[in-house]
Amino acid sequence: MSLIGLLPSLLYGQIYKHLRRLTIPIGLIITGPGIGIIATAGTLTMTWIGIVISGFGLPIVMPAIFGKVAEVQPEGSSNLSSALMLVGINVAVFLSPQVLAVTTQIIGQTSNKATMLVSTVMLFVLGAIQLVMATTKKQPIKNRSEMKS
Repeated sequence: MSLIGLLPSLLYGQIYKHLRRLTIPIGLIITGPGIGIIATAGTLTMTWIGIVISGFGLPIVMPAIFGKVAEVQPEGSSNLSSALMLVGINVAVFLSPQVLAVTTQIIGQTSNKATMLVSTVMLFVLGAIQLVMATTKKQPIKNRSEMKS
């Protein structure tokens, strides 16, 4: 998946140039089916197809999130914002298996397949929420000094 992710990573600037506010939701919505295909794959070919799809969606989400934070951070706080983002990512990576385990237990399914299907649903829901936010929320003001005028 990392090797496949090189292409969208290299093309991120062009992808963002065309998608702008839709980069995060589309990245999440692309990743969802890929994880779902991996979860339900009965053949190696289907697993590879799922990996390719996920490998194209996920690498555009993280840089877009960092970019979004850079747009809204207070002036002069880029180091603090980046540090907090990295801490948040590490906490999320640590907690995500526990959250998925609890979620699958709640629905009564604890298999690996169920965990991946729950991940698929969560990616779709998160992508849908992001899509609604991206299409209904006003653009942030890039230069805070413009607010004073």
